[in-house]
Amino acid sequence: MLIVPSLWHESIPRVALEAEINGIPVLGANNGGIPEAIAGGGLVCTIPQQCMKNYLYLPSEEEMRPWMDALKRLLSEDWSGACRRSAERNALDKSTARLVALLNPLVDKAHKSKNIAKSWYLKKVQ
Repeated sequence: MLIVPSLWHESIPRVALEAEINGIPVLGANNGGIPEAIAGGGLVCTIPQQCMKNYLYLPSEEEMRPWMDALKRLLSEDWSGACRRSAERNALDKSTARLVALLNPLVDKAHKSKNIAKSWYLKKVQ
């Protein structure tokens, strides 16, 4: 199991993606792109609020209870199928297709309103 308790707003942690490719479930913070990277191949927990204000703060047992419960769940269940599905969802071709699907309407709108030609790149990936 991989634990990603990041206090920072990670864009997308590669270590989580690589863990899932290898069938390793991830327990991560509900912060930045971590939940999207985990995508069902593990569990997400909220960082205690006081930790976000003071990086040296040591959370109480009560504040860490959700993390411990998630840890127990990850250790007691088979996550191999969930990791495989998450790795497939986060594959480069599928991630690129999702990005292009999100960007195309914006590019089309700009093209229509300002008569801007689509870039060579967007033509190639369509």
